[in-house]
Amino acid sequence: MPTPLLVFPTRELSKYMDPPKDPAPFDRFRWPPCSSNSQISVCVSNEAVRLNPGPSKHPISTNIELPVAVFTPKCSIPYKLKCKIDVPQSEMSSTEYIQNMLHVKIKGRPCILLARKGGIIELRGSESPNELLYSWNESTVDDSDFVVGMAYVNEVLYSCSNRGLLLLRDLSNINRGKHCPETANSDRKSDLLEHYQGNAVSWTINEPISFFKVHPIHSEICLVGGYNNEVEILDITSNLNLLTGSVLIEGLDRNSKFKLKIAKYAASIQPIWKAKVHTHPKRGDSVYIKEEFSWPQDAVFLDPERKKCSGFKICCGSRFGKLMVYDTSLSRYAISQLTVSNHSITNVKLLVNDSLVMFVDSCQTVGIVNLVIEEIVNYYRIPMGSISSCECLVLEDPKAALVNKSLTFTNPILFIVGGIDKKLRVYRLDNNNQCTLIGCAKTSSIMPSICLALDNPVDKEAVHKLLLKDFHIDRSHDDTYDDYYFKSKFHNHRKNVTAAYKLRKV
Repeated sequence: MPTPLLVFPTRELSKYMDPPKDPAPFDRFRWPPCSSNSQISVCVSNEAVRLNPGPSKHPISTNIELPVAVFTPKCSIPYKLKCKIDVPQSEMSSTEYIQNMLHVKIKGRPCILLARKGGIIELRGSESPNELLYSWNESTVDDSDFVVGMAYVNEVLYSCSNRGLLLLRDLSNINRGKHCPETANSDRKSDLLEHYQGNAVSWTINEPISFFKVHPIHSEICLVGGYNNEVEILDITSNLNLLTGSVLIEGLDRNSKFKLKIAKYAASIQPIWKAKVHTHPKRGDSVYIKEEFSWPQDAVFLDPERKKCSGFKICCGSRFGKLMVYDTSLSRYAISQLTVSNHSITNVKLLVNDSLVMFVDSCQTVGIVNLVIEEIVNYYRIPMGSISSCECLVLEDPKAALVNKSLTFTNPILFIVGGIDKKLRVYRLDNNNQCTLIGCAKTSSIMPSICLALDNPVDKEAVHKLLLKDFHIDRSHDDTYDDYYFKSKFHNHRKNVTAAYKLRKV
């Protein structure tokens, strides 16, 4: 069964957007049936809802069976066409609130990693009934701490908390034992943790942490930053020299008061590179120097195929609406700095090459910046108010984009965004600074994160076909269009519900 397409948090399934009227003709295409998934152990309904679109002047096949359901911790409600579903309030404990989610493939099997409040990380199957495979505890410092980022690279699970607790868990023997891999005594395949005892290692890094990224090629390189904490690059292998005492026995550093049952060592790791900002003398005092801070919100690695010995190139978005580019081989200061917005930059994403970067601010603005000419080549105003989360999918040919570093995208971009107005919207961003609304769904809570899960080639091809069509808004008819189903998983700090959202093409 195909994996879910969209992952974002909400609390219940609400009414959807008004249906379009007379849609433009296009080749008929339907999503493959989605499996009924849930983030928690619940009763899963396997009922298939029979949808009858009714009369239409555009021929479409009838009696389409799609397994669509809404789940709560205590019940399972199958979705029916043109029916609003009121999901009962769940009685979950506060320790079960989900804070972060990640879709991974372990041993070829699609899985879901959930980070819950209290430092609990769960590994569940992505298909129904989402059985709990493994669970790990103590991934945060205390109850007020939370996981800001997770990554799964080369059979190693990375997790980083806001208070600076960095954990690496070896999942290479995930299927060899009945219990968690940290308790299994078997040979590991991961080279990254081969020098450590046990299947997990922890470090403490400079806090606070707002974002956590792992280099796509060099898995030992991590990128972190946050409020009053400039962008840092960590090399976790720099603490592997046991003879120099760079790895401290647990109990000798400030992490010792948090007893980690899964690690033999705990150390405070120092960055191999840290960004700096320009200093200015305090008014009326030429001796005292006041240092500013950039307040990084998000960052990405540029040119990931660059050799490690040549340094790293980074693009960072700040709270003050600036994009800063760093080259670690040249300087600790930004080599390029652009003010692109009057609001906070919440997301920075790398597009088809290292010269094109998409930024999203907190107030309905999306832009594409060419870092070579240092200009905003595309600018979009999304009419939805403040943006809480977003995700994008680029349809540009990567090989063609690498020919010319200044090449802008020609094919549309899929842009999925959630706002504080509690709506999920899917847009198509064109090269002429125009955005087209493809789908919309009403939720009952703010969505702090969105994630794409396009592991299935069928799903990728479906998105390509969807975005390359011409659409226009027409709401005169109710059932004269194709329904596109986005299987969704929801989580927030209040409720935990899984549902299937129907985004209607407009």
